[in-house]
Amino acid sequence: MLTESVLLATIGGAVGWGLAVVTRNLLVQLMPQSMGQPGIANRIVTAEMDSWVLGFSVFASIATGILFGLAPAWHSSRAGTHPPLQGSGTTYTSGTRSQRLRSALIVGEFAVTLMLLVGAGLLLKSFVRLLNVDPGIAAKNVAILNLELPETRYSTDVQRVAFHDAVLDRISAIPGVHTAGTVGYGLPFGGGGIQGDFTIHGQPEPPPGITASKLVVSPNYFRALGIALRDGREFNERDTGSSEPVVIVSQSFARRFWPGQPALGQKINPGFRGTGWCSVVGVVGDVKQESLASDAPLTIYMPYSQGPSFLLTFMAIAVRTDADPSSMINAVRGQVQSVDPEIPVFGASSMEKLISKSVSEPRFNSVLLASFAGLAVILAAVGIYGVIAYSVTQRTHEIGIRMALGAGPHSMTTLIVGEGAVLALRGIAIGIVASLVLTRLIASFLFGVTATDPATFCGVSLLLTLVALAGCYVPARRAARVDPIVALRYE
Repeated sequence: MLTESVLLATIGGAVGWGLAVVTRNLLVQLMPQSMGQPGIANRIVTAEMDSWVLGFSVFASIATGILFGLAPAWHSSRAGTHPPLQGSGTTYTSGTRSQRLRSALIVGEFAVTLMLLVGAGLLLKSFVRLLNVDPGIAAKNVAILNLELPETRYSTDVQRVAFHDAVLDRISAIPGVHTAGTVGYGLPFGGGGIQGDFTIHGQPEPPPGITASKLVVSPNYFRALGIALRDGREFNERDTGSSEPVVIVSQSFARRFWPGQPALGQKINPGFRGTGWCSVVGVVGDVKQESLASDAPLTIYMPYSQGPSFLLTFMAIAVRTDADPSSMINAVRGQVQSVDPEIPVFGASSMEKLISKSVSEPRFNSVLLASFAGLAVILAAVGIYGVIAYSVTQRTHEIGIRMALGAGPHSMTTLIVGEGAVLALRGIAIGIVASLVLTRLIASFLFGVTATDPATFCGVSLLLTLVALAGCYVPARRAARVDPIVALRYE
């Protein structure tokens, strides 16, 4: 018996190893290769499945088989042969204690499975809703590059603006490029801009804690990213350092500070040293700066020819193209370096990849917990099938008597399925109660879904009920086909 346990544990370990390799490869495909700051998801997907991991898995499987095989092996060795030979198969059946233990295991298995499924369902539903959030930009076919100007060679605003103007002109001339724009320290999903205080003409100081994201952008920046113009105009070439200071605000900014009033023509002091009152010339749609899950910040946009000089040193270039953005990266980099070959260009990517990177952790959590939940469903189905099948085998004589007394195949099928369904429903009920408490632990990971979402709980409960019925049906059908004469002779 101990040898059988070790053999089964080894086979299970081999299967588990294969599933682990498949799961790890799936995570590698789903997670972006560069995730910024290291985290648990990044460490897991970059871990290698080497010989040490394989050796530990084999050792753990064998140790588990020995540990759980010792008790039944010891019990069998003490039982002897006299009791079984003395009694017939009609009396030597498993005891009530063993039956209760098997039933308790099935109930616990279904309870744990339901908790995993509820957690996975909540995370998956949250992830789907997160992907459906409007980022405020049209991310398709937008290439992104970053560059930094050395202050020793570009020490004045005139030099920095001239460099960016020349770069944008050359990039816009590339075949397949619709338009190009730049932003300093505030690319969506790459940073939130400079957060700080501001002042609105004719209004009291904003309450403490109310700040705005301040961005300096070039003409055509809004077109390059597909940011909607709600009112007024965009920046143009006439917005220079010697012209009237102007700003563009986000829609949420306009609604908050001028509800029911036109924002155009209002005066704002962005709060930078040396900047005074600026006229609002446009209102654009809200843009998610940090992530899809975060609120769009109150945003003030300034022309880069009028913005603070320190914001012009680190700029991100957004290029809208006709084709795959990755195919345009080299051409864009070449045009930047044609203006100044010593300027480093780095962080080449696409806007779609930046958005995908921002949801990498929710994706990882959903896939990982869904994998565990899927395995738990399989184990629950196999478990209830095994228990019901074993019960049918032990009760063959009883089934023969019932059928001899007039019980039909349908009634026997209903009887066996009903017994299994009762065990599953008990486990589901316990799992629902436990889930109502434990899902609060993952509430901070959810977006647009409550930790007690009724649809998820109902759907998971229905799924497990169907799994239980399917697991019980096969042994129930086998019991219904038993020949009463053969069953009465069974020992």
